[in-house]
Amino acid sequence: MSVEAPATTPELGAAPSPLAAVRERARKLVRDADAARAHLAEVHREGQEDEEAIHDFRVALRRLRSALRPLGLAWGKRKTRALAERLRTIVEPTGELRDEEVLRETLATLRLRADVRAALTVWQVGRARRERGLRSRVVNGLSRSDDLSQILQDIDRLVSAPAKRELAEPVLARDALARAMRKLVDRALTAVPEDKLAMHDVRIAAKQLRYAAELFEGLVDVDCAAVAKSGAKLQKRLGHLHDLDEAKLRMGRAYGLVKPARDEVLAAIARERSHVEKKAVADLDQEVGALGRVLEPEPGAGEP
Repeated sequence: MSVEAPATTPELGAAPSPLAAVRERARKLVRDADAARAHLAEVHREGQEDEEAIHDFRVALRRLRSALRPLGLAWGKRKTRALAERLRTIVEPTGELRDEEVLRETLATLRLRADVRAALTVWQVGRARRERGLRSRVVNGLSRSDDLSQILQDIDRLVSAPAKRELAEPVLARDALARAMRKLVDRALTAVPEDKLAMHDVRIAAKQLRYAAELFEGLVDVDCAAVAKSGAKLQKRLGHLHDLDEAKLRMGRAYGLVKPARDEVLAAIARERSHVEKKAVADLDQEVGALGRVLEPEPGAGEP
C-alpha cells in the first residue's frame, strides 16, 4: 500500500485549507499504521517472535481510530464512524492475545509465597504455549489480510479531500477537546470504583482525550501537552486496574492450577486491586480537576 501521494492540490489562487495541518497529521497517522503493519509482516516472514511489533501495531491503529472521532467533526461523523468500525474489526483478533500477554505480566508482579509461585510457574507452561499459538495465528492473519490496506487508503482519501466543514483549526480543536473532556467527566462522576466495566469506560475516555490533545498540539491556545500527560496518567492507572480485573476473571477459571494455589493467587490479585483502586480514585480527582483548569472555556466562548 502507498499513502505517500500528496493531498489534493488547491487550484491556483485558491485560499489554503484552514485544516491543512490537521489533514497532514491525520495522514501521518495513516502512514504510521501502514509502517507498523509492514514491520509486523517483516517480523513474521523472518520467523521472529517480536511482542513489540504487534504492540506497536495495536497502538498505531488505536491512535488512528481515536483520531477519527475528532476528525468526524470536520469530515463527517457518519463516514469516520464507519471507518473506525472497520478498524475495530481489524484489531479485534489481537485482543485475546493481548489478554494473555497482560495476564502473564500481571501474575509476574504479584507477591506470592515460594510454593505458590512454583505451582503457578508449572501451570504457566501451558499458558505460554497458548500465547505462542495465539501470536502465530494473529500475526499470520494480519499479514495476509488486504482489508487493512484498503481501510488505510480510504482514510487517507477522506482526509485528503475537502472537509465537509472547513473549520478553523483552533475551533475544531477546542470543540473536540471540550467534547472529550465532557465524556471523561460524565463517566468519572457516575463510575463506581468496584464496577470494572464503568472504570474501563473512564479509561477509554481518558485515552480519547489524550489522543485528541496529541493530534491538536500547537494548533490551539491550550496546553495540549499537559492535557495529554494527564490523560496518559489516567489511562495507565486505570489500565492497571482493568488488567487486575481481567486477571481475577481468568484465574477464577484456572482449574488446571491446584485450588489452594489458585485461591492464594486470587487473594493476591484482590489485595493489589484494592491498592491500585485507591490510587486510581485519587488520580481521577486530581487529574480531572487539573484538566478542567487547563481546558476552561474562554470567556464568551460557545459551541461552534
